[in-house]
Amino acid sequence: MDTPRVYRCEALVLRHRDSGETDRVLRVLSDRYGMFDVVARGLRRAASRRAGHLEPLTRVDLLLAHGRTYDVVTQAQARAVYRSLRESLELLALAGQAVDLVCALLPERQESAGVYRRLVWLLEQLDAASGGGRVALLFFVVGVLREVGFGIEAGRCVRCGRDLAADQDLVLSAAAGGAVCRVCAHDAGAVRMLDADATAVLRAVARGDWPAARRTAAEADLRTPLAAALDHAQYHSDQVLYARGFAAAVERLGERVVS
Repeated sequence: MDTPRVYRCEALVLRHRDSGETDRVLRVLSDRYGMFDVVARGLRRAASRRAGHLEPLTRVDLLLAHGRTYDVVTQAQARAVYRSLRESLELLALAGQAVDLVCALLPERQESAGVYRRLVWLLEQLDAASGGGRVALLFFVVGVLREVGFGIEAGRCVRCGRDLAADQDLVLSAAAGGAVCRVCAHDAGAVRMLDADATAVLRAVARGDWPAARRTAAEADLRTPLAAALDHAQYHSDQVLYARGFAAAVERLGERVVS
């Protein structure tokens, strides 16, 4: 039986780059086919009716035709454009780190429905603009790491196996794969030390308890646990997550505006 020439999928547009005179190559994460590149012919023309449906951080229904190098977008209808997210530089910086993470960790064309659902959830959380963007990103990062087999261990030392007390501040090592006890921390490479509040958040996140993570995050400085989680992702993907630099610049800009 012949393979159908066209197929449909729901996807999130992650990135794009220009191609030729008027085309654009899009990196998408689909609900059924994983992450892959497609080409949208003529998308950069001023008269293109599809351009608004294929911007990065858009959830879209696609009709694709099989092509030689890239499959070709023949129809596109946006399902969600996340307008509130797009109007905030801080939220865009958080979403950009999530996209960086996905592109670094996922192989092409590998079914990743769980990661797709997590990214949709994150974008909805950020678009709601109800605060808690950083803890939502932390919850996403740790969840995706667990999804792809690089989960962060927060309950016991990953070097010696010793259980860590519930009230013990965590020391995290990306190279070791999670928390290490004070004894093992000396030869675990670069580590990040979390205070009691940040430890409570990370433990809630590591066990997938979103209500507890959101509740405990109210009192915590989340910069260190988020940096530790992104260190973990960067170490295991062996790729630089460049959006972290943009997010740091946005944070510095915000601090100057406040002061």
